[in-house]
Amino acid sequence: MRKLLYVMILFAAVSLAGLAVWAAAKAATVRIIAEDHILLLTFENKMKLRVTSKATKLKPGEYQVKKYSIYKKDDKKKTWEIRCDQRLGNLKVVMVSPGQEKILDPGPPLDVHSWARQGDGDKADTVTISFSLVGKYSETYLPYAFCGKRKPKPPVVIIKNEENEVIHKAVMSVGGAACRYVWKPGAFKGAFKLDWKVDLGPFKWEYVNKIFEVK
Repeated sequence: MRKLLYVMILFAAVSLAGLAVWAAAKAATVRIIAEDHILLLTFENKMKLRVTSKATKLKPGEYQVKKYSIYKKDDKKKTWEIRCDQRLGNLKVVMVSPGQEKILDPGPPLDVHSWARQGDGDKADTVTISFSLVGKYSETYLPYAFCGKRKPKPPVVIIKNEENEVIHKAVMSVGGAACRYVWKPGAFKGAFKLDWKVDLGPFKWEYVNKIFEVK
Protein backbone atom coordinates (compact mmCIF):
# COMPACT_ATOMS: atom_id res chain seq x y z
CA MET A 1 0.00 0.00 0.00
CA ARG A 2 2.79 2.35 0.95
CA LYS A 3 4.59 1.48 -2.27
CA LEU A 4 1.49 2.31 -4.29
CA LEU A 5 1.05 5.62 -2.44
CA TYR A 6 4.70 6.47 -3.09
CA VAL A 7 4.28 5.73 -6.80
CA MET A 8 1.16 7.89 -6.96
CA ILE A 9 2.88 10.82 -5.23
CA LEU A 10 5.90 10.47 -7.51
CA PHE A 11 3.62 10.37 -10.59
CA ALA A 12 1.78 13.50 -9.43
CA ALA A 13 5.05 15.35 -8.81
CA VAL A 14 6.37 14.44 -12.25
CA SER A 15 3.07 15.47 -13.83
CA LEU A 16 3.08 18.84 -12.07
CA ALA A 17 6.69 19.43 -13.09
CA GLY A 18 5.80 18.56 -16.66
CA LEU A 19 2.87 20.97 -16.60
CA ALA A 20 5.11 23.71 -15.22
CA VAL A 21 7.65 23.14 -17.99
CA TRP A 22 4.86 23.11 -20.59
CA ALA A 23 3.35 26.33 -19.20
CA ALA A 24 6.75 28.02 -19.16
CA ALA A 25 7.32 26.96 -22.74
CA LYS A 26 3.92 28.36 -23.74
CA ALA A 27 4.30 31.70 -21.90
CA ALA A 28 4.82 34.81 -24.03
CA THR A 29 6.90 37.86 -23.18
CA VAL A 30 7.09 41.43 -24.45
CA ARG A 31 9.93 43.92 -24.23
CA ILE A 32 11.23 47.11 -25.84
CA ILE A 33 14.72 47.80 -27.13
CA ALA A 34 15.49 51.17 -25.50
CA GLU A 35 16.84 50.58 -21.99
CA ASP A 36 16.02 54.12 -20.82
CA HIS A 37 12.37 54.07 -21.98
CA ILE A 38 9.18 52.74 -20.42
CA LEU A 39 6.25 51.95 -22.73
CA LEU A 40 2.76 52.04 -21.22
CA LEU A 41 0.19 50.37 -23.45
CA THR A 42 -3.55 50.86 -22.92
CA PHE A 43 -5.70 48.29 -24.71
CA GLU A 44 -9.28 48.61 -25.89
CA ASN A 45 -10.40 46.32 -23.05
CA LYS A 46 -8.95 48.94 -20.61
CA MET A 47 -6.11 46.62 -19.62
CA LYS A 48 -2.75 48.37 -19.21
CA LEU A 49 0.69 46.88 -19.76
CA ARG A 50 3.99 48.39 -18.61
CA VAL A 51 6.81 47.30 -20.91
CA THR A 52 10.54 47.85 -20.36
CA SER A 53 13.72 46.41 -21.85
CA LYS A 54 13.27 43.47 -19.47
CA ALA A 55 10.83 40.75 -20.49
CA THR A 56 7.23 41.28 -19.34
CA LYS A 57 4.89 38.28 -19.31
CA LEU A 58 1.74 38.51 -21.39
CA LYS A 59 -0.92 35.90 -22.04
CA PRO A 60 -0.77 34.80 -25.70
CA GLY A 61 -3.41 36.40 -27.87
CA GLU A 62 -4.34 39.46 -29.92
CA TYR A 63 -4.57 42.83 -28.16
CA GLN A 64 -6.16 45.92 -29.69
CA VAL A 65 -4.21 49.03 -28.67
CA LYS A 66 -6.18 52.17 -27.81
CA LYS A 67 -3.28 54.48 -26.93
CA TYR A 68 0.19 54.45 -25.48
CA SER A 69 2.80 56.64 -23.80
CA ILE A 70 6.59 56.50 -23.63
CA TYR A 71 8.43 57.73 -20.53
CA LYS A 72 12.05 58.78 -20.07
CA LYS A 73 14.03 60.53 -17.33
CA ASP A 74 16.22 63.55 -18.05
CA ASP A 75 19.62 64.34 -16.49
CA LYS A 76 17.87 65.76 -13.41
CA LYS A 77 15.85 62.55 -12.96
CA LYS A 78 12.62 64.25 -14.00
CA THR A 79 10.24 62.01 -15.92
CA TRP A 80 9.00 63.12 -19.34
CA GLU A 81 6.16 61.59 -21.34
CA ILE A 82 5.18 61.58 -25.01
CA ARG A 83 1.70 60.41 -26.00
CA CYS A 84 0.26 58.62 -29.00
CA ASP A 85 -3.54 58.36 -28.95
CA GLN A 86 -4.73 58.94 -32.52
CA ARG A 87 -2.67 57.50 -35.38
CA LEU A 88 -1.07 54.43 -33.84
CA GLY A 89 0.76 53.30 -36.97
CA ASN A 90 1.93 49.69 -36.89
CA LEU A 91 1.19 49.35 -33.18
CA LYS A 92 -2.60 49.20 -33.47
CA VAL A 93 -2.49 45.51 -32.60
CA VAL A 94 -0.10 43.51 -30.42
CA MET A 95 -0.14 39.79 -31.26
CA VAL A 96 1.81 37.31 -29.17
CA SER A 97 2.03 33.57 -29.75
CA PRO A 98 2.75 30.89 -27.12
CA GLY A 99 6.45 30.84 -26.31
CA GLN A 100 7.14 34.02 -28.34
CA GLU A 101 9.28 36.96 -27.26
CA LYS A 102 7.66 40.04 -28.80
CA ILE A 103 10.08 42.94 -29.28
CA LEU A 104 8.58 46.41 -29.72
CA ASP A 105 10.50 49.50 -30.81
CA PRO A 106 8.15 52.51 -31.17
CA GLY A 107 8.95 56.16 -30.67
CA PRO A 108 12.21 58.15 -30.78
CA PRO A 109 14.08 59.38 -32.55
CA LEU A 110 10.96 61.16 -33.79
CA ASP A 111 10.86 62.61 -37.29
CA VAL A 112 9.46 66.09 -37.80
CA HIS A 113 7.20 65.99 -40.84
CA SER A 114 6.48 69.46 -42.15
CA TRP A 115 5.26 71.19 -45.25
CA ALA A 116 4.71 74.72 -46.49
CA ARG A 117 2.12 75.41 -49.18
CA GLN A 118 1.29 78.76 -50.76
CA GLY A 119 -2.40 79.51 -51.23
CA ASP A 120 -4.20 80.00 -54.54
CA GLY A 121 -6.31 82.84 -55.87
CA ASP A 122 -7.27 85.35 -53.19
CA LYS A 123 -5.18 83.37 -50.67
CA ALA A 124 -1.97 83.61 -52.67
CA ASP A 125 -0.60 85.99 -50.06
CA THR A 126 -0.58 83.22 -47.42
CA VAL A 127 1.58 80.16 -46.79
CA THR A 128 0.14 77.31 -44.69
CA ILE A 129 2.77 75.48 -42.64
CA SER A 130 2.08 72.05 -41.13
CA PHE A 131 3.93 70.04 -38.47
CA SER A 132 3.67 66.54 -37.01
CA LEU A 133 5.87 64.16 -35.00
CA VAL A 134 6.18 60.65 -36.40
CA GLY A 135 7.78 57.60 -34.77
CA LYS A 136 9.44 54.48 -36.14
CA TYR A 137 6.11 52.66 -36.54
CA SER A 138 4.59 55.56 -38.54
CA GLU A 139 2.73 56.51 -35.38
CA THR A 140 1.94 60.19 -34.70
CA TYR A 141 2.56 61.81 -31.31
CA LEU A 142 1.21 64.92 -29.66
CA PRO A 143 3.59 67.76 -30.64
CA TYR A 144 5.09 68.24 -27.18
CA ALA A 145 6.12 66.29 -24.08
CA PHE A 146 4.64 66.31 -20.59
CA CYS A 147 6.68 66.69 -17.41
CA GLY A 148 5.01 67.03 -14.02
CA LYS A 149 2.67 70.00 -13.70
CA ARG A 150 4.44 72.20 -16.24
CA LYS A 151 2.36 73.35 -19.17
CA PRO A 152 3.52 71.81 -22.48
CA LYS A 153 4.75 74.26 -25.09
CA PRO A 154 3.58 74.04 -28.73
CA PRO A 155 6.28 73.92 -31.43
CA VAL A 156 7.76 77.18 -32.67
CA VAL A 157 8.41 77.50 -36.39
CA ILE A 158 11.46 79.53 -37.44
CA ILE A 159 11.40 80.68 -41.05
CA LYS A 160 14.75 81.45 -42.67
CA ASN A 161 15.84 82.75 -46.07
CA GLU A 162 18.54 81.21 -48.27
CA GLU A 163 21.22 83.09 -46.32
CA ASN A 164 19.99 81.36 -43.14
CA GLU A 165 18.66 84.64 -41.75
CA VAL A 166 15.54 84.48 -39.60
CA ILE A 167 12.68 86.32 -41.27
CA HIS A 168 9.82 85.15 -39.07
CA LYS A 169 9.00 83.15 -35.92
CA ALA A 170 5.64 81.91 -34.70
CA VAL A 171 3.97 79.49 -32.29
CA MET A 172 2.09 76.74 -34.09
CA SER A 173 -1.64 76.20 -33.50
CA VAL A 174 -2.24 72.71 -32.10
CA GLY A 175 -5.17 70.49 -33.04
CA GLY A 176 -4.58 67.02 -31.61
CA ALA A 177 -1.41 65.57 -33.12
CA ALA A 178 -1.39 68.06 -36.00
CA CYS A 179 -0.06 71.62 -35.91
CA ARG A 180 -0.70 74.43 -38.34
CA TYR A 181 0.29 78.02 -38.91
CA VAL A 182 -0.72 80.46 -41.63
CA TRP A 183 2.12 82.82 -42.52
CA LYS A 184 1.67 86.06 -44.44
CA PRO A 185 5.06 86.72 -46.04
CA GLY A 186 4.12 90.22 -47.26
CA ALA A 187 6.75 91.59 -49.61
CA PHE A 188 9.01 88.54 -49.21
CA LYS A 189 9.54 86.49 -52.37
CA GLY A 190 11.90 83.63 -53.03
CA ALA A 191 13.21 80.48 -51.36
CA PHE A 192 12.91 79.79 -47.65
CA LYS A 193 13.34 76.91 -45.22
CA LEU A 194 11.89 75.93 -41.88
CA ASP A 195 13.57 75.31 -38.55
CA TRP A 196 11.91 74.20 -35.35
CA LYS A 197 11.96 74.59 -31.60
CA VAL A 198 10.25 71.51 -30.15
CA ASP A 199 9.45 70.89 -26.47
CA LEU A 200 10.37 67.21 -26.07
CA GLY A 201 12.72 67.24 -23.07
CA PRO A 202 15.15 64.28 -23.28
CA PHE A 203 13.45 62.65 -26.28
CA LYS A 204 15.45 62.81 -29.51
CA TRP A 205 13.98 64.20 -32.71
CA GLU A 206 15.23 64.79 -36.25
CA TYR A 207 14.39 67.10 -39.10
CA VAL A 208 15.60 67.11 -42.68
CA ASN A 209 15.57 70.60 -44.18
CA LYS A 210 13.55 71.23 -47.31
CA ILE A 211 13.51 74.30 -49.53
CA PHE A 212 10.18 76.00 -50.20
CA GLU A 213 9.37 79.08 -52.23
CA VAL A 214 7.06 82.08 -52.15
CA LYS A 215 6.22 83.07 -55.71
